[in-house]
Amino acid sequence: MFSIIIPTYNSTKTLATTLDSIVFQTYANYEVVIVDGESKDGTIELAKQYATKCKISFISEKDKGIYDAMNKGIALAKNEWLYFLGSDDYLYSNTVLEKVAQTIEKNNCDVVYGNVFIEHYNKVFGGTFDDKRMCVENICHQSIFYKKSLL
Repeated sequence: MFSIIIPTYNSTKTLATTLDSIVFQTYANYEVVIVDGESKDGTIELAKQYATKCKISFISEKDKGIYDAMNKGIALAKNEWLYFLGSDDYLYSNTVLEKVAQTIEKNNCDVVYGNVFIEHYNKVFGGTFDDKRMCVENICHQSIFYKKSLL
């Protein structure tokens, strides 16, 4: 169901936490797509270690920044729903994917979004976005699941 796209560059200090938050999900219908910008610190070796715990595909090649890496991830993704997760971010609880899958099953939707807990500020960012709020604020990409057909 989900393709979780993780752009990386020299991410060995944070990537294990990110991947652990995925591996320990109660919902297992996902793939992880790591798009690495030619890291020099062992990021790809770490990703290879996690390939024994979950379905991971990865490439490591020069890119033009995070959005280029995200676009490469979209091209590599095999599943219907896309989710972009930073290599220094993590899923808030082990039921996130299960809850999103349930929401998708109950609703006819192309996008699902929720809140983001910003650890640095110890606060939740999110809530309901309407047209007016969308004109002045962004929804954090870490809280949005997109149907691949939209992109």
